[in-house]
Amino acid sequence: MDSASPSAPVPENEVARIECIDRFGLMDLKEPMPELDIICSFLSKELGFFCTMIMIVGETHQLVLSCTIRDFVHAMLPREHTFCPHLLMGDAPFIIRHLEADVRFYNLNPVTRQGVKYYCGIPILGLDGIMVGSICCVHSTCTAMDITRSHYDTLARFGEIAPKIIRVKTEAKLQSK
Repeated sequence: MDSASPSAPVPENEVARIECIDRFGLMDLKEPMPELDIICSFLSKELGFFCTMIMIVGETHQLVLSCTIRDFVHAMLPREHTFCPHLLMGDAPFIIRHLEADVRFYNLNPVTRQGVKYYCGIPILGLDGIMVGSICCVHSTCTAMDITRSHYDTLARFGEIAPKIIRVKTEAKLQSK
């Protein structure tokens, strides 16, 4: 990304969001989570996404908890190089077609280097009801990606399931200390 692209937005509740992430140690989750892998695999295969990730959106980086591209699992991606900070600005799924034509995204690395053209982000809420992460689904084409009501409902349901899995893993980690 260069200065031609606007910087990533920061939501009004950013301080509370980061406190929630820190309190539960969400950026320190490095254990395998096969349950999240199943969600990513299902969404990619059944809905046709090129790549699906489940991540925690931290203050400066995003931690990839699960991904259909194994090299990204547990990677720390710079927040300003991703789409998910824009998801934080609302409380609903965020869908962008033609990322290459959007001034907010056209110059981001996933668009310029990996050819990503389509993004769908689903919120992951923490215990306080604050958005701490996302299910991020991307594709290299826009024409094949028409989200039906059924697809949308499936994505939203997994957006409810993923935080429960993360919560169980987090509580187990906190109890073992």
